[in-house]
Formats: sequence, structure tokens, C-alpha cells
Amino acid sequence: MKLRYSILIVTFLCTSLSSPSYGYDNSKPRSKSVSQELDRVETKIAQLKNKVLEAKRANYNKAKEECRNIVSRPYAGKENISGKKGRLYVSMGGNWYYIHYREVNGNGSTLDEETGGVWGFYTKLGYVSSTYNDIIKGRPFVEGYFRYNNGKVKYDGATSGGDPFYYKANLDIYRYGVKLGGKRRVSKDREIFGYVDFGKRVWYRGENGIINGVIVYKEKYSWFYFGFGGGINWLLSKRWVVGFEGEIMYAPEDFREMHSELYDGTTFTLGTVWGLELSFPIKYALSRRIALSFTPYYTYWRINESDTRLVTSGGFPAGYFVEPDSHTYMYGLLFGLTVSFM
Repeated sequence: MKLRYSILIVTFLCTSLSSPSYGYDNSKPRSKSVSQELDRVETKIAQLKNKVLEAKRANYNKAKEECRNIVSRPYAGKENISGKKGRLYVSMGGNWYYIHYREVNGNGSTLDEETGGVWGFYTKLGYVSSTYNDIIKGRPFVEGYFRYNNGKVKYDGATSGGDPFYYKANLDIYRYGVKLGGKRRVSKDREIFGYVDFGKRVWYRGENGIINGVIVYKEKYSWFYFGFGGGINWLLSKRWVVGFEGEIMYAPEDFREMHSELYDGTTFTLGTVWGLELSFPIKYALSRRIALSFTPYYTYWRINESDTRLVTSGGFPAGYFVEPDSHTYMYGLLFGLTVSFM
């Protein structure tokens, strides 16, 4: 008897509560409770979809902002490449290079040359902005720099009569300027940068006097230049960063000259002056704000022949002179500390 009642109850429930996905007749009105439940479920689904879309949009905007906020500090370490704040930094240390200066005549033959290694120092002061700039597609930066070297180099030339002549010549070279540019992160561990450079180079060469019966005299080469440069920084680990930087420089005609103190002295307008510098910076982080810096570099300057000038001695003509074509090759190393203050 109990079994028969149970079968009847199960049969009644199966026929009266059939699911819509298994033969529900949509032409018949749903019960009020079922309709309310379905409406509630549909509302929940819509709310979940909106939350998912909002989360995706928020994550996208956050990632976009993080990309804009990425910029290298001027010293090594992972935090240094991905810091969001502006960075004020100073770098200073020693500067050594081997110089090979060569003057040539019209057919390329060497007239005289100077060679030797000289010591000096360098300093840099810079700031990397915390604000992304849409025009340059990166974070603006400014960097001022100063280099100075002095010493004696070997002069290998000849007298006016053609006799070989050698002596240790004085050398003093200043170079200073300012770079304006931008930095941009292009991958997890790399950033690129570019800049324009405005600077000046001054070279005091030789000395006034008589050495071994030969008259020697001082010369001052100077020019203002502008340059275009760029490079890449590559994060190798939390402490090591290596990079490459290249720059082309040019001195406008009105800002390049050589003053000679031969006899009464005169100033020559140099021909075309241009230069090239390649450097390979290496940084090792000692702490979050201090790093060792090593930068091997190569610098080349090309000076074309100057105009011809009359040189006088005691007010009387001594002859017409010209500053010949020349090439300057410099193989150097900057080494020191870089410190960040922000």
C-alpha cells in the first residue's frame, strides 16, 4: 500500500513540475515564483558581466598608466629602471684617455702628430622627470656634463726646414654642455633614450718658448657644437645594467676657431668640424641610491683646413699661414660613482 502511494506521488510530481529545458510549454504562463526566480538570476548574470567588464577596464588602465610611469633611474637595479618618481642624480669620477692627434696635408700624408695618455675628471648632474610626455613618447630628462684632462703628450713633427723634431707638449682639454631628451621603456628589461646636445670644446695645445733651438707656440682650438644622440639601457640583473650610446656632433661655421700665439698671434676660422662619440656604460648597484659607473668610450673629431691668414711679427708681415686638416682619435674610460637623491 505504501509503495503504491509513493509511485503515485512521484508520477504526479514528474508531470506537474517539468523543467522548461525538457519540454516546458512557453505558451503557457509561468508561475509567479518561477518568473521572479528567473528574473533574479538574469539580473545577477548581468551584474556579474558588468563587474567583469569594469575589472578588465580597470586592469587595462592600470597597466597603461604603469607603462607611462616607467623610467630608468641613473643607476643600476630593477627598481632603478622601473621607478615612478622623478630622479635627481650626480655622477663624478676619473677620466683617462689615450689621444692620437694627426695633422695631414692635401694628399693625406702626416705633417705632425701627438700621442699619449692623459688623466682628468668628469662630473654629471641630471634629472629624469616623473611625467610621461606624449610628444616625445617618454619621460623628459636633462643632463649637464663637464670633462677636463691635462698632461703631456709626445709631439712628433718637423721644423720649418724639414728636420725631425720631438718634444713633450702640453695638453689641456675642456668639454662641457647640456643634453635634453627623453627615455622610454620598451620591454621588461630594456629602455631606449634620445637627446639633443649643446656643448663647447676647448683645447689648449703646446706652449710658448724655444725648445732645442726651435720656436714652439701655444694654440687654442675652440668650438660650440650641437649633437644628436641616443642609446639603450639593458637590465641584466638586480645590480647590473649595461648600455650603448652614440652621438653625432657638428660645429656651426660662426662658432669654430683656432687662435695661434705664433709671433704677434692670429685667429683662424676652422673649416668644417664634426665629431662622433660611442660609449658603453656599465653600472653596478652598491645600494638603492649608489652605484659604481664604468664607461669605456671612443671619440673622434674631424677638422677641415682653415682659411689663410697673414701673421705678423712686431707689426711686420712674417708670412701667410693656414691650419691644416686634422684627425683626433680618443680612447677613454670614465669611472666613478653615481648617486641618486630622490
